[in-house]
Amino acid sequence: MVDSLEQRMDQLSNQDTLKIAALLELADLEELELEERVEYAAYALRLSERMEHPLSYISSADVLTSLYYFNGEYEQAEIYAIKSVEIARHNHLDAQLANALCSLGEIEDYLGKDENSVSHILEAIEVAEDCLDYDAMVRSYISLAGYYYYRDLNAKALEYYEEAKLILVKHDEIKDRHVVMGVTESSIGWVYYYDGKMDLAIEQLKNAVNIYDTYEKNSTYASNAHASLSTLYSENADFELAQEEAQRSIDIAMINDYTVGYLNGYEALGNAYVGLKDPRRARSAFLEALDAAKRLKDIDSRLNITQSLAKVFVLEGNYEMAYDYLLGVDEIKDSIRQTEIDNAFNESITKYETEKTETENEILLQQNKIETLENKDNKAKLSQSRIIIISSVIGLLLLVGLAFVLLNRNRLKQKANAELSVAYETIQLSNEQLTNANNIIQEKNDDITASMEYASKIQEALLPTKENAELFKDSFFILMPKDIVSGDFLWYSKVGSKVIFAAADCTGHGVPGAFMSMIGNTFLHQIVNEEKVLQPSIILDQLRERVITALRQDGEDNARKDGMDMALCSLDLETRELQFAGANNPLYYTKGREIVELKGDKQPVGYMPERSGPFTNHKIVLNEGDAIYIFSDGYPDQFGGPKGKKFKYKQLRELLLSNSQKPMLSQKELLISSFYDWKGDLEQIDDVCLIGVRV
Repeated sequence: MVDSLEQRMDQLSNQDTLKIAALLELADLEELELEERVEYAAYALRLSERMEHPLSYISSADVLTSLYYFNGEYEQAEIYAIKSVEIARHNHLDAQLANALCSLGEIEDYLGKDENSVSHILEAIEVAEDCLDYDAMVRSYISLAGYYYYRDLNAKALEYYEEAKLILVKHDEIKDRHVVMGVTESSIGWVYYYDGKMDLAIEQLKNAVNIYDTYEKNSTYASNAHASLSTLYSENADFELAQEEAQRSIDIAMINDYTVGYLNGYEALGNAYVGLKDPRRARSAFLEALDAAKRLKDIDSRLNITQSLAKVFVLEGNYEMAYDYLLGVDEIKDSIRQTEIDNAFNESITKYETEKTETENEILLQQNKIETLENKDNKAKLSQSRIIIISSVIGLLLLVGLAFVLLNRNRLKQKANAELSVAYETIQLSNEQLTNANNIIQEKNDDITASMEYASKIQEALLPTKENAELFKDSFFILMPKDIVSGDFLWYSKVGSKVIFAAADCTGHGVPGAFMSMIGNTFLHQIVNEEKVLQPSIILDQLRERVITALRQDGEDNARKDGMDMALCSLDLETRELQFAGANNPLYYTKGREIVELKGDKQPVGYMPERSGPFTNHKIVLNEGDAIYIFSDGYPDQFGGPKGKKFKYKQLRELLLSNSQKPMLSQKELLISSFYDWKGDLEQIDDVCLIGVRV
């Protein structure tokens, strides 16, 4: 997608609006880094300005506004929103003006410019009504409702949400109408919730869920709506319904690889399990939510989830872990507190500078008086005035500066002490209790570790972990478990002239994943070696049926979504024909100096009623020297590098292609060293497996 857009852009003239459109399409791609997207949008803005094309200029400025806004850089977003307003107003582009005014008002709301915010949103409504732009009218009403909602003025918020809803009902032509209707229904539900009208709130959230499930099924909007409904069910003590909705939210997030959805869904699921008195599952859900919050760098969510985990460990009687997580709460609060201190200090400096300016003005006034006194040769009064002025100025400057700094720091210190006192009063453990608990935990940990190490030996005995020179003349196998035992596994078998081989990624890692890997190994042996099924797509179809049967995935227990993602190949060593089928995972193969991707089907080997069609079978004939690569998502999903970001599939493709001519064992060493260089000091987040085969 990126390559084709860049090629199209390069072929176009700098005087062509199509080039601007291509640049803005690139800026809209979420897979790119923010810096790249900003660069494309800024380039589009410069071309628009050079061409004196106001519509393109506004579109480019709007994209930059959105990029900075959603990255939390509100001052930068405000600059481009103001530019959009100015150009739209100057060129009498009313529809664009309404949207730009609304954007500016929303940004000013975040910046605390309340009067400007309301004024610009009201002007947006007026302009939109004059030009009958219903899209802009709806957006502006929702923005104004949001302004009042976040200030607990629920009656006003409800009034404007209902105005937006009325327009949405009447006008089918509104862009993304069902998405906006779902947002509006959900927002009305939260207004009712904070008014204490729980039944009405739940009904509104159910309306939103029904809209998304009907018109935007499996979208990120649907994921968020199910998580919100789960939260309200938990608040209403309907914990089984809360569990169902949370699991549905997570399932949809998985389809979209939607990190915010993981955060919302798993946090809601954790709360549901707390209500169901199941602390073990609650802990597991909260840990998944915490991982998502860390990836999103969402410090507020990290604080809430860490507090929830501390409570769960108390419920389990694990006071040492509860204590550790409470310390974690304090660390997060310290981070927030430091930010508050920095902001308060900067505010103090600003006030200090203001007072300083006022004082300097007072000095000038007094200086004029001095000159008057000099003219009258009143040296006695002059000397006295100088002393009074200098003393007053020095005293005032010191007092103003010291007062603001001490006042702000004292308030923050009092707040910190109060919060720390409350936190540590939650749980008090004596040194003796901690020592005894630690000894017990250490003994248990040693026993568990020994058991897992023994299980690892069993797993290694049953599953291949190394290259087999009898099957392939040049190959590598990489398996790097996150824990002692692995949820990823490699599998191969030779039947006649064909070698069947697979890289699989089971649900979870550690012990749960290891159990699934043994199930997968057993069923693959039955299907391929005993029943002689050799077509990859049919192997995956049959494997899915057996996994569903074995795990009793009948659709009634929505929480049971175990299964595996897999890339599975059949290579005829005589004809060099390669057949491939994938469950969520792709295959890469090289053709000379190029690397080609065969995509797997977007469905797992397991229960997923939304996507359960037969797997696709791909066939190609390779040339001698071509290379095949299959893998799990552990390598591209690993966080690291200078910015702590994912390695990503694009970088993996480039790494494989740049080294594809080297011997496979040399490639193996490079892949492993590159992985650890990228990971650095960060934790390995998942099991990793890769297979490379030279034809």
